[in-house]
Amino acid sequence: MATTREPSQPARQAQVEQSPLYSHKPHEEENPLDAYEVCPSRVRLGALIGSGAFGRVHAAELLLPGGSEMVVAAKMLNEDALPEEMSDFLREIVMLKRVGTHKHVIRLVACCTQRAPFMALLEHAPRGDLHSLRTARARIEKYQK
Repeated sequence: MATTREPSQPARQAQVEQSPLYSHKPHEEENPLDAYEVCPSRVRLGALIGSGAFGRVHAAELLLPGGSEMVVAAKMLNEDALPEEMSDFLREIVMLKRVGTHKHVIRLVACCTQRAPFMALLEHAPRGDLHSLRTARARIEKYQK
């Protein structure tokens, strides 16, 4: 059975310091125990990117410490989400926190889990998801033959 190991304290600190959210002083409305947690008021939602049974995904801007902004994808639960959907959503966020930064995985930039609207703020992939890109490419290749 494979076990997951938590990163060491120095490795975790280095990972946090690489985050665009890293600041020596925590935002007063945020949970200082979790470097990923941000207040929903720091997120400006934009165009709808997609939707499904769980909720929807919007392009969004995240206000970073220092006043700069970062384009992210805001994955949001429906307001009427069932408790098990909320639990699955929170488990996904925890898993993305553990993955950290990897070149083949969309990175969790921040999250809003303390109060509604609940959001996972993900690295924005302007060309869409891998499945859609592969499907589109397969259609193009089919017609090029």
